[in-house]
Amino acid sequence: MALIIPNTGSTTRPSNQTTSNRNLVGISFPFRKENGEFPKKAVNTDAVKSDILSLFATQLGSRPMRRSYGSNASELVFESQGALLNARLQRNIKQTIANNEPRITVVGIGIEETNTLVTATIVYVIQGVVDRVELNFERPV
Repeated sequence: MALIIPNTGSTTRPSNQTTSNRNLVGISFPFRKENGEFPKKAVNTDAVKSDILSLFATQLGSRPMRRSYGSNASELVFESQGALLNARLQRNIKQTIANNEPRITVVGIGIEETNTLVTATIVYVIQGVVDRVELNFERPV
């Protein structure tokens, strides 16, 4: 499990901290079929988790009508290692989520490196519920 580093920034959004009776519905990512349903529906925290995975799987600038959607975090793992990579990756993740995912508040980001894999664990709050998602960035051997 990755080490969770507390977010020192004070970028809280009060509306995200409270519970809501509204259901969040989306499409599960990666796409899959379940119980005869394709694509599988994602509800509430699963929908947000799928949206975060989709956001970081999309290369920044690759969507014609939404050039600011996506992330270039996967490119950062080739440029540096250690403390510099951790700082740059955390900043990129915070900025990407702030620009594209207003439903959540990031609580912390942990980065763990091995020779071929960089894992970022994002802890966030959605409608009063704390959840986490792991992003894996692979380095070539």
